[in-house]
Amino acid sequence: MKSDKLIQSLIWRNYRIMLPDQAEEVRQLKEAKSKLPPPLMTDQQLKRLGVLILDALRHGLELCVTYWQDGYYREGVGRCRLSRRRAPSN
Repeated sequence: MKSDKLIQSLIWRNYRIMLPDQAEEVRQLKEAKSKLPPPLMTDQQLKRLGVLILDALRHGLELCVTYWQDGYYREGVGRCRLSRRRAPSN
């Protein structure tokens, strides 16, 4: 345990003497390392997802969806509904 505390104190000591630009680069590097690659779904998984969404649309069911965005998994809960979008007018 003492070695962990020593390492942490050395890390923080190094941060105190960093220039703001260096600290920002370290922060960005840590953020980039924490990101996850996008998931790859098979055709069968995509088909199953489509069936689940259509079923929720037909019966007005609430869905809990986990999705990937910018390297992180996020979660959303809600009901499916169709909306009509207008084509942009030029």
